[in-house]
Amino acid sequence: MKLYVFLIFMLAGFTGINAQTNMPLSTFKPGQVWKDTQGKVINAHGGGFLFHNGKYYWFGEHKIEGNAGNKAMVGVHCYSSADLYNWTDEGIALSVNKNDPNSPITEGCVLERPKVIYNEKTGKFVMWFHLELKDQGYNAAQTGLAVGDKVTGPYTFIRATRANIQTWPMEMTEEQKKMIIQEKDLKGWSDEWISAVKDGLFVRRDFEEGQMTRDMSLFVDDDGKAYHIHASEENLTLHISELSDDYTSFTGKYTRVFPAGHNEAPAIFKHNGKYYLISSGCTGWAPNAARSAVAESLMGPWIELGNPCVGDFADLTFHSQSTYVIPVQGKKESFIFVADRWRPENAIDGRYIFLPLFFDSDQKPVLRWFDEWNMNCFGDGDHFKLGEDQMNGWRNDKFGMFIHWGLYAIPAKGEWYMFNDKVPAAEYAKYADEFDPQRFAANEWAEIAKAAGMKYMVLTARHHDGFSLWDSRSSYNHFTSMQTKAKRDFIAEYTLACRKAGIRTGIYYSPMDWRFDGYFDPRNNFDNALQMSDQCHSQIRELLSNYGQIDVLWFDGGWLAHKGTDKDGAWLWQPLEIIEMARGLQPDLVMSSRMGWIGDFQSDEGGGDVRGQIRNEPWEKCLNLNEVSWGYSTKQNLMSFERAIKMLVNVVFRNGNVLLNVGPDKEGLIPETHVSRLKEIGQWLSKYGESIYETRGGPFQPVDNVYGSTYNGKNAYIHILKTNTGKIQIPSISNKLIFYSCLTGDKVKVKQNEKGILISVGANPNTTDVIVKLGFEEEIDLMQVNPIN
Repeated sequence: MKLYVFLIFMLAGFTGINAQTNMPLSTFKPGQVWKDTQGKVINAHGGGFLFHNGKYYWFGEHKIEGNAGNKAMVGVHCYSSADLYNWTDEGIALSVNKNDPNSPITEGCVLERPKVIYNEKTGKFVMWFHLELKDQGYNAAQTGLAVGDKVTGPYTFIRATRANIQTWPMEMTEEQKKMIIQEKDLKGWSDEWISAVKDGLFVRRDFEEGQMTRDMSLFVDDDGKAYHIHASEENLTLHISELSDDYTSFTGKYTRVFPAGHNEAPAIFKHNGKYYLISSGCTGWAPNAARSAVAESLMGPWIELGNPCVGDFADLTFHSQSTYVIPVQGKKESFIFVADRWRPENAIDGRYIFLPLFFDSDQKPVLRWFDEWNMNCFGDGDHFKLGEDQMNGWRNDKFGMFIHWGLYAIPAKGEWYMFNDKVPAAEYAKYADEFDPQRFAANEWAEIAKAAGMKYMVLTARHHDGFSLWDSRSSYNHFTSMQTKAKRDFIAEYTLACRKAGIRTGIYYSPMDWRFDGYFDPRNNFDNALQMSDQCHSQIRELLSNYGQIDVLWFDGGWLAHKGTDKDGAWLWQPLEIIEMARGLQPDLVMSSRMGWIGDFQSDEGGGDVRGQIRNEPWEKCLNLNEVSWGYSTKQNLMSFERAIKMLVNVVFRNGNVLLNVGPDKEGLIPETHVSRLKEIGQWLSKYGESIYETRGGPFQPVDNVYGSTYNGKNAYIHILKTNTGKIQIPSISNKLIFYSCLTGDKVKVKQNEKGILISVGANPNTTDVIVKLGFEEEIDLMQVNPIN
């Protein structure tokens, strides 16, 4: 059995409760013995969970040793926890009746899957459970009700009953209600029998005495309405039944879910406004494949989504069966799937399975196995972000060079050539036998970037085609520049060149890899997809361990099968594990958001115009100098100088950086036309760089296509893009203007009054960007600017 370990975030040494030291738990270990805070094994099987007043409460069947433990000899056990890892024994919440053999919950009955919900209106805690009367087996098929004033109990048993006595399901037709066909008239599991079950054979049979209620759960919706979900009709059909306002009886409103589908062990939860169901087939004690479904309304219709489990033993739900799905408090749209690993020959030795529940790009639930994990896998990883001081260097740089270079430079049709032209991986790999760039010189690249006024560089260490530009020992099939014809570690040469030129060193890495079938269908090729994910983790470790200080790690392509978003692939990549590892290796590393986590900065990809107000968070605009493609292409559409400058200033006065891409050819040469354009930009920056570098956007909000501003200390820089406008009125600022000048040499006049600052631009202005420098008496503060009326 292959079991994959989730990296333990921020752990140090806490791996489990020690019965002698009682050190607190920080992780879940599915299927292992789990002890409470007193060092005793937790005894709460078939559990349900309630969050109340800042604590979780776990209610489950108390088992005893041996086969006898499959019957209720003690009752319902309750535990409490503030963190879901460490559970305190709160005692027996509901005891079986040891004195009255006629009690429905007498010792030796079957009392399973207890669930508790809290009624805000009555202030009562309401417990429902599946109940089989002593020695009567499934034929009793009742549900028990108990009520308590305190969450931990004691609970008072109220009654045992069947559900929805003398009421019909919502969707049952008049024709179905009047059918007279009976079970004795049909051969079990024949097509006719299954059709009759779907038409309500057992609903009609049990109409007078009420519907069977077996494996069950409870769900309280956002509006406070509560529902009882249970297997019924001889375990052939799930029923979802509305409960009364006090949660202690059935209203008679109920629906049938998947008639004749043979579902049990239902667990219902709500995600992004939709209702989800995870259940199990009916195979006795033997584990089987879980099922899942989704609905817009709790009362249906429900749409089957298939088995949510992936990987080894997915067809056995990892040797367990669902009991509940816990919404994790404080972590939006985060859930834990809970299942039991039954051991009927020694019931007390049953184990608990807690696993993180994820969603793929189709919003289908996904469950994968982890030997050990913790709840840092949920959320956006905000706690891993660099602080403002750590981000200042990168934010001050403003301008960087992006380089897309790899095997795709040989066919010269762009970096997506392998995918777009449907080139088989084996055919594409032959380019590695040609890739031997004799004219590659990293020092020249760095000098070109430096002459362009760029302060950092980001090189594609590995793009979606899977070819690695370094000596990667983790590369699948040794698909690297060192292990093929070139016999060179280009990342080693590149990182040395960056440092020699005094330029920050950035590395691009794509986790996805078109060579893996698992990328295109990760659920059905999970082992292959996991191999790709393992390659990703190992290669990032190599890049951050073997090449000295790396300043920027630029992720790309966290989505799977070219569908959905980066976040939708997080269930496979486990990005927060990668970020944790990266932080440990390079504490000051600046990382992008393209890996399914929040990122140190946001990325705005492509050549679309930049509009709107100043953005508060760090961000970067990445775009192509050759507007045809990122990788080298024989087709060229070189960005004009004017567009390049206007893009740069539009980004900078909205608080961003620009990462401008070039695509070197197969020899490693950046096209001469690109080099010339970059030199032009560099010459412009050499004159006007004080209005760009080490500034922040503001203090005045930009007006699209008219003007924007940057500032540093006591100086503000107004970038006038509508150069033939004549006059520009900007808002007032409670800071005295003491001087002004025009950096671009145009004739301007500036006047400050109570209405604001009026800038008049003379005749024959600069046609690209008129830059007016304003000097103020005090340090500039964004709060000094008054909004425009």
